[in-house]
Amino acid sequence: MGKCASSWNKAHRSSAAAEAVQDIANMRVSVPCVTRWSSEYLAISKLIRLTEDQLCDICGRLGVPRLHIHEITFLREYVSVLQPLAQSIDLLQGEKKCYLGFLSPTILSLKSKLSEKWPHVTYTANILTAVIEALDNRFGAMLSSHETNFTCVGSLRKKKRIC
Repeated sequence: MGKCASSWNKAHRSSAAAEAVQDIANMRVSVPCVTRWSSEYLAISKLIRLTEDQLCDICGRLGVPRLHIHEITFLREYVSVLQPLAQSIDLLQGEKKCYLGFLSPTILSLKSKLSEKWPHVTYTANILTAVIEALDNRFGAMLSSHETNFTCVGSLRKKKRIC
């Protein structure tokens, strides 16, 4: 993350560095801000979309340390693991089309998508564990009552009785 931060800072502070990135990758560097965690996720995802040659050229022109292959692999896995979380947060932060009825299905879907990531993680198991535990701590009571209601509705359909 330090090498990414040095690239972001260099491109943010110097117009010549920003122009170098524009010339090499035909994009502007996104600089994360402290108030939104997803800004770091978005900046990293934008950075890893570049080819290895483009990354090497950018690091060389900016005079910052180059990312090694294992660091790029970590960043790709980081983005892959956090993508469902970022999408869920974007959905739930919507100003026009976000309703309370979206919360439970979104959290359940997020937990399912994160659980599917387990067999594929090498470097980010701690991040994945922390996110799942945080969801359980924050939304566990709501999700357990949601599952109970869902079970009751299912039994109502089958047995025509009220829970």
